[in-house]
Amino acid sequence: MGWYDVAKDAISIAQKIDNVELIQKIIELQTQMLDMQEENRILREQVQKNDSFLELESKLERHKEPYYSIKHGDHTENICANCWNQYHFKSLFTRQGGINYICSKCGTKAKIRVNESIDLDE
Repeated sequence: MGWYDVAKDAISIAQKIDNVELIQKIIELQTQMLDMQEENRILREQVQKNDSFLELESKLERHKEPYYSIKHGDHTENICANCWNQYHFKSLFTRQGGINYICSKCGTKAKIRVNESIDLDE
């Protein structure tokens, strides 16, 4: 039996003994518990979003140019470091020719070469 059923049973019992004040308190408690349940749902969603963000953040490969790489099996996505750092937005680059790319969202330019990661401990 969940808390909602317990509250309903308590209201039913309070009605039988004709205690209006007790009924009002139980209804108030029931309303607060519904609010807490909604707040809990929202917090769980936020935790899930944060976990997804942290997982993606841990997979980013940093480069000298202003972009990050994310490997998905055989495929690699290059995303704009500017958009990611400021807005946590995965903005992909569009190739302009050769190694020259431009962010489709903010216009940041990068020269993207294969295997050009940097050591962040330097």
